[in-house]
Amino acid sequence: MINETESTSPTATEQIAVLLQLDDQSFSDLLVSQLRPLTRNEEAWAAFLDPAVIKRTKLTIDALRMRIQTTLERKKIELDELHVACREEGPEGRRRWYTERVPLNRSRSQTGHFLSLVEAAQKAVKLRSSEIAQEADSNRIRGNRRTNQRPLRKLVAQIIKHENEYDDDEVSEGDRELWDLLDNLDVSVGGSVMTLREAHESGWSD
Repeated sequence: MINETESTSPTATEQIAVLLQLDDQSFSDLLVSQLRPLTRNEEAWAAFLDPAVIKRTKLTIDALRMRIQTTLERKKIELDELHVACREEGPEGRRRWYTERVPLNRSRSQTGHFLSLVEAAQKAVKLRSSEIAQEADSNRIRGNRRTNQRPLRKLVAQIIKHENEYDDDEVSEGDRELWDLLDNLDVSVGGSVMTLREAHESGWSD
């Protein structure tokens, strides 16, 4: 089981694999068992929030909220209908109202509390989904930056080759300004900041 004790609990990867293989009802039932923060298994909850699972978690909890809201509305209608019927019955109806409304109100209260747990979990899922999206964007940007350094590396290599092919008396002022850029422009390489020339000499690569 996904919520076994720590000594026998599966790894995070195994938990995620189990969740992905569950049918919709089993997935929903297990998700419901983890809604209460005070009693949830944090490892199991983390599995529901994993990037590989969170889309299914969101769809399940959204559908769950809709069902609970529908149930809550139905219970309110039942209570209102009971109230109207009891009012039409006179004194006997008043006694019936005070007796029968108690379990109905208790049921509505329990459903309302459950809805609050679902809504809190829904917010947590939404927040985690946003974090995952931001992480993906950051990784994409970093990947693009690394990719975009490739033409820059080639350009620097060509400039240095051009520099090495000229004697001092053949160099123009424009050439010198171009080569000076190699020592004045910085680039990040492997988490370190160095000049273009230093990066080239270090064997610059992704």
